[in-house]
Amino acid sequence: MKKIVLKFKGVNNLDIRFLSEFLYNLKIYITVLVELIINQIAKPDFLEKYEFINNPLNFEKNETKYLKILKNWFLFNEIKIFENYRKLINKNQRLLFQELFKKGKYNLNREKLLKEIE
Repeated sequence: MKKIVLKFKGVNNLDIRFLSEFLYNLKIYITVLVELIINQIAKPDFLEKYEFINNPLNFEKNETKYLKILKNWFLFNEIKIFENYRKLINKNQRLLFQELFKKGKYNLNREKLLKEIE
């Protein structure tokens, strides 16, 4: 069997071994992180929380509960949107009050709100 050796200018075998080990450890880290996030979300009250945050009008009813769910579910874009709620309500109400999820998938239209914040 023929051994394949790739040579890159300025990169030695030590660099490649380091990079290989780094990527392997990164894969493990990401796997663990994903499991932690799933375990944080997949609880008996999932559907109740999902329905609560999927209605943006609930933010006005119970801002503390709404933001707590967003934080516990690591929904960082939505946290940023609702931290700027007062500013956005005057700019784009239609988009602000759209559901977070449509047919079980994140509503990518909401990312436009992030651009309006910046």
